[in-house]
Amino acid sequence: MQPNVQYALEAIHPKLLKKFETHSITHTGVDMFLEDGTCDVSIPTGSSGNDRELFDKYGKAPFLLGWHEIRQLLFDHLPNGIVRFNTQVTHYEEDDEGVMVHFSGRTPPRRAKLLVGADGYFSKVRSQCLDDGPPDFVGTVMWRARVPWQEGMPHPDTGPAWLFGNVRPWPLDHKTRFGMLFKIGTLDNTKDRSWCWVLSAPIELVRAAGVAFDPYAKDMKSLQGESGGADSALRNAEKVFSDFPDSIMDIVRSTDPSTVTQHGLYMRHLGHNQYSPTSAHPSTPKQGTPVKPMSKPSAVAHDDSSQGSREGKDEAWGRGCVTLLGDAAHATIPNGQCLPEE
Repeated sequence: MQPNVQYALEAIHPKLLKKFETHSITHTGVDMFLEDGTCDVSIPTGSSGNDRELFDKYGKAPFLLGWHEIRQLLFDHLPNGIVRFNTQVTHYEEDDEGVMVHFSGRTPPRRAKLLVGADGYFSKVRSQCLDDGPPDFVGTVMWRARVPWQEGMPHPDTGPAWLFGNVRPWPLDHKTRFGMLFKIGTLDNTKDRSWCWVLSAPIELVRAAGVAFDPYAKDMKSLQGESGGADSALRNAEKVFSDFPDSIMDIVRSTDPSTVTQHGLYMRHLGHNQYSPTSAHPSTPKQGTPVKPMSKPSAVAHDDSSQGSREGKDEAWGRGCVTLLGDAAHATIPNGQCLPEE
């Protein structure tokens, strides 16, 4: 979680940020391995990435917390009845008083003054609001899963993250295969699955391994295998990375197949309503791009200067009573795992 997010959360709910910090962990060192399993470089804790630079400059450094944990903590701090499960937006209607949102099934429509479409790359809200087609597939397929610590993995408390492949960290090269194993922050009910592995491969190598993947097929946007069958996400990962070192693949092969997720990486094409990939700090609609993380707590940060590389100052991430947020809105460097930095 980047400094921008932390400052925004602190401005909205300081005690909730403390909860996040309590359950999170900071980045550890990194051991980097070549595809043959040879340890090429070891970076000690505190020497990798730009965590110290960010802390010295902005007073906060990134930390790691699982997606489930983030959602659970947010949910726990919302009033009862605010969150509705098993509900999917189908469309909305605008009028002079706001917006009427319609849902699938028997869920009645709801009226609101503002609709925020934070529903991902394939945003239903964006498709109606901007009608600019699907996002661009960047040519990469990813697999991931949460696993418990086991013998052969880094030390459960002080061990470094592992990075496999002929790559260097930050930013990772998605045009080649790589694998990662790292520890994440948990809650009490998830502390038995405090490690996460990630595998990433370009589509050419995925298909060369005999794995079918259509990036725009409805049932392939995200595949979570429910068994160890031939077409499960886990089996696909094993095919694509069959020659990767056993130190990482033994962990992958021992993973519960029902917990493995497979998905493509996508991003919005630059141009219409978009910022360049280097503009990783989206602001509010109809405003400019913040050129640095917020220097102090603030619920809203924006900069109307000419800095940044947004194309078309008159464009916006919304229309009328509808606005977009996160992967539904902006172009940024896709890595498939980090919380968007707005």
